[in-house]
Amino acid sequence: MPPVVPHLLYVSATDATAAYPSITAALRHANAGDTVVVGAGRYSPSQTREHFPLYVPPGVSLLGTGQDTCVIDGEGATAPSFRPVLEAQSLILLGDHSTLSDFTITNSGGNGIGNQPGARVQIIRNTIQAHGQHGIIVSGPEEALIKDNLFRDNGTLKYGPETPRPAAARQGHHIFVQGKSGAANRMLICDNTMSRAFADGIAIVVFFDEADGVHMHVRVWRNTIEQSERRGLTIAGSFGPSHNRVEIDVRHNVIRNNHALAVGAQAARPLATQLLRDNRLRMHLVDNECRDNGDGVMLFGGFGPAEQNVLEATVIGNIITGAARYGLRMIGGVGMLGYAAHHNRVQAVVHRNRIEGAGTSAVFLQGGAADSQADVTGNAVLTHIVDNELLATNAASSMLLNDGLPGNNVHVEAPIPLHERVAEPMAYEA
Repeated sequence: MPPVVPHLLYVSATDATAAYPSITAALRHANAGDTVVVGAGRYSPSQTREHFPLYVPPGVSLLGTGQDTCVIDGEGATAPSFRPVLEAQSLILLGDHSTLSDFTITNSGGNGIGNQPGARVQIIRNTIQAHGQHGIIVSGPEEALIKDNLFRDNGTLKYGPETPRPAAARQGHHIFVQGKSGAANRMLICDNTMSRAFADGIAIVVFFDEADGVHMHVRVWRNTIEQSERRGLTIAGSFGPSHNRVEIDVRHNVIRNNHALAVGAQAARPLATQLLRDNRLRMHLVDNECRDNGDGVMLFGGFGPAEQNVLEATVIGNIITGAARYGLRMIGGVGMLGYAAHHNRVQAVVHRNRIEGAGTSAVFLQGGAADSQADVTGNAVLTHIVDNELLATNAASSMLLNDGLPGNNVHVEAPIPLHERVAEPMAYEA
């Protein structure tokens, strides 16, 4: 059989000589290797009779002629979803080995862009704004690249579904990554600018309905994340499964003016009531600027019901300033809503960071705590803290240690920086 020759398919909302008057029509005729080029204009149901989601077939590139002039407007099409979060509730659904670049994608009721689970995708140089739920949802990618995009004002529907726990969730991230079992879950998120998410700038999670044993590796490099109503970056090694192995590399980002905190990570935090066991989250936080967030960086081993979950962290060369309470907080295990937490831990190397301007403490380490009556034992924080600048305000402690409830422990390897150790258990603060 002779080789298939790739085609260039041209779409224009205004040029009558174009082969296709709508993106929908062009994509229906596109095959692997083809490129769909979209001319300037606004592409929407009312103006060009678009049908959403626009499915980009495997191996097809969908290219706009510029973010400022080439607009895909959902006009409110699609809807939020939660259990499960549905990739197809998006204006654009990407197939395997597909590429999307140089558009403004706006005004969906659900998500801006999604991928078919397992697909390898590239999303480059787009403006992604004003979506009801997430700007981008990436589900179980073999590989994904999200680069040089501008995100703003996502989560417009302020969607807050109930979880099985029950607890109120908050959906409306610029980028929502859900690791899937059986997938490689490899991603690079780099050189993007994000502002004003209803929830978090980026959320990287393994969701509570997923099967055990998820592996995931995500790099978050050189992004600016600001003015999220909750967190700049959220990471959960597990919201439900056990035996996951997750590695997140966060480098050279600017994370500022987010309402709750800059970075929050936990190896295990159940959103249902099943016991979470043996999850491993490895994190590298290197050379980031975290400025004027509600809190700085918070690292947790496991929230009950949880046992034997571990967060391993290297926290190196970061600037963390202007946090309302804590610059860097680490807790081994937390009993939640009466559910036990046993033998969870945080292991961290904290080196060459500058932490200043925190309202309560530059660094706070706690072995085990609970929000109410819960069995909390064997949890620990094990750290080596060396060559940092820990600058306290008049009202704050530079470094505060608390083993927490009986049977839990904080251990700092010698030489130990100047610190205060509180013997009595301190209450857990959410």
